[in-house]
Formats: sequence, C-alpha cells, structure tokens
Amino acid sequence: MSAAPPERVLRLQPASPADARTLFHLYQFYLYECSDWESNDVEADGLFDASPEFVARYIHDPDKTALLLWVDDQLAGFVITEPSPTQSVRLPEFADFFILKKYRGRGVGREVVRQLMVDPPTPWVVAVFTDDKDAERFWRRVFATLPFASVRELSEAELPQYLLFAVNEPPATG
Repeated sequence: MSAAPPERVLRLQPASPADARTLFHLYQFYLYECSDWESNDVEADGLFDASPEFVARYIHDPDKTALLLWVDDQLAGFVITEPSPTQSVRLPEFADFFILKKYRGRGVGREVVRQLMVDPPTPWVVAVFTDDKDAERFWRRVFATLPFASVRELSEAELPQYLLFAVNEPPATG
C-alpha cells in the first residue's frame, strides 16, 4: 500500500521592495508565456520590454499589489492586482497570475484563487486576454468548481482584448 503524497504548503507573501528583482525575473517568464499569443519580441538585451522599474510599481504603488507564491518554500509564481480597467464595475482586478509550469495541473492555481476570492468571498474583476485560451480554460473551470457567491461575465466594448468577469459582487444598493 503506497502512502499518500505529502500535503503541499501554499503561501502567498506580499512582495516587498527587497523582492523587486525577484518579481522582475518572474515577470519575464510571464511575458515569455504571453508571447505565444501577444507576439512580443525580446529587446536587444534578451529581455522583454518591461523594465525593473515598470515591474517595481506593483510593489510601490498603493493601488497595486504583488504577491509572491510559494509552494513548500519554493518560489512558484506571483499574483498582481490593480484597479479594474472596467467602467461598469469598480472592483480590484485580479490582473496578472503566473505559476511556473512545474506547479501547474496540481491544484496550486485553484488553491490560490480559493484563498484570495472564496475563503472569504472577496469581490474582484478577473481580466483574461481573449487570445490566452489556456487562461480562459483555467478560469472557466475554476468558476464552475469553486463556490463563488457570484460570477458574471462583463461586456465592455472599450476593452475587446479581454474577457472580463465580476466575481463575488456586492449586492446592488439603491
């Protein structure tokens, strides 16, 4: 009889100024993956067009958040949040979400979403690039399997590059 695999420990840690270089490196991997459908090229220095200063704004800007994702004390990815790009819904945006390939398909992404959105139910806008079919499949699967208070697809004519979802919206007041 084989033993059950050990339970993974998932930790989300707010990125500090000391983590700016780490976040920059992970963001380069994220841009590499986006290049499949965004047609981004690397610059002459071999990096994608996102400077360390650009990425550090997610740490220093009070309206944005960068969380480093750790699995069993190994750096595994990040989550970036920022104000929503939508005009119709004013919720924070679960903007950029990256998990190293080694940790995909193991429930890590689902657990991150559960911690940040479901337990407790927290309102968000999820923006998925329309050309990122892997991300769309991930989110639709998560929306179908986790107990969200609500999930509503948004239609924003001025943002045709995104599939947008309002998640756990607060009840309308009026």
